[in-house]
Amino acid sequence: MGLAIVRHLMDLHEGTVEVESQGKNLGTTFTITILKANVQVATQNANIETADSEGPDVQTYSPELLHGLRVLVVDDEPDARDLLTAILTRCGSDVRCSESAAEALQAFSEWNPDVLVSDIGMPNEDGYTLLKKLRQLNARAEKIPAVALTAYATDEDRLQALSAGFQIHVAKPIEPENFVTSIASILSDNAK
Repeated sequence: MGLAIVRHLMDLHEGTVEVESQGKNLGTTFTITILKANVQVATQNANIETADSEGPDVQTYSPELLHGLRVLVVDDEPDARDLLTAILTRCGSDVRCSESAAEALQAFSEWNPDVLVSDIGMPNEDGYTLLKKLRQLNARAEKIPAVALTAYATDEDRLQALSAGFQIHVAKPIEPENFVTSIASILSDNAK
């Protein structure tokens, strides 16, 4: 997962990653070259802004879409939680993370998020089990928009996630713009 995130960040900055090793148990050297430290993007009103280097520049394509939204992120991988938190907080969302289904159920009860973003493949209880248990908690939990976030990316996996009650299936490694607009679209659908 960590290498997938590095690859995605390098794609965003038109950079490269080179890996070199002298052999087993001799360590590995990763060389990262970033060709674009600052990215200029046209905003909707045709002004030009410069992105800072703190993370993916999701502000340029959807700053208001998720502003004020409470998002519960559930993933057993710390790198994935960090990346999702960075993307969502840059869009103005309030984010809480859990590393397991049990922790997520407790966080949901205490915090009442607006959206659930859950990994599917987790140890002990997977995302499907989490969503099933969550839907049984109360009327609010029964209707919370849920995003399946998973490395399982086939059409069959997508259909399984949707039939399990997730409104959307997002394949890892994620594309920040697609991820944010996907969440915005399920919120829009739920508002109708």
